[in-house]
Amino acid sequence: MKLKESVLNTAADEAILILDCITSKTPPPKTKSKKVIPYTLSLMSNKEISLANLYECKCRVISGITQKVDEVCIKAFYDILQKALEKNPKFRHQPTGVLNFGADKYRSELASLSNVSASSSSTKNASKGEKRTMFVTFSRGFPTSNQELIEYFAGLYGNCVERVHLQEKKQPLYARVVFLSSSTIKKFLGGQEKVKFTINGKQLCARRYLAK
Repeated sequence: MKLKESVLNTAADEAILILDCITSKTPPPKTKSKKVIPYTLSLMSNKEISLANLYECKCRVISGITQKVDEVCIKAFYDILQKALEKNPKFRHQPTGVLNFGADKYRSELASLSNVSASSSSTKNASKGEKRTMFVTFSRGFPTSNQELIEYFAGLYGNCVERVHLQEKKQPLYARVVFLSSSTIKKFLGGQEKVKFTINGKQLCARRYLAK
């Protein structure tokens, strides 16, 4: 399917606007998104999603963007990006041979946001954070990513995950999922001590997190 250059330019302009919004330190002004990002909303069946919504969920949004860049965009547009290297100084070629066109900016932005959340939680809200944390174990050899966990619980309860801490291993065996509200854990466990569930065919087990 071929798109007119004007349509592609509109999509690109709106994408840049969204990226600037979610990496900004200040929230966007309250405006109707249909006037600001109409083409993007049309691709999403005109769902009521505003820049303010995206800003509030910036960690999830940035995580999803960087994942798509790594897994899809670089592979799909590798030849185009190679040609762009010669013309656009914003494009960089890393020693490993992996093309990068700005993903590092958003990856570092995500890390910065996560660090701020972690720092805040470890001081004023440490005990509250533990009450909102669920411990999830994976089947050996079948690790689950941060994004898979976030999307799974978002599918059940909407925007409910504050952050996810994976075990720092090549193939993690567990994760700590911190929710925005402890009531989400109560709903998910349904009065049981442990609950087994499946994400993308992988078996997982969840229980309340008990700090040592």
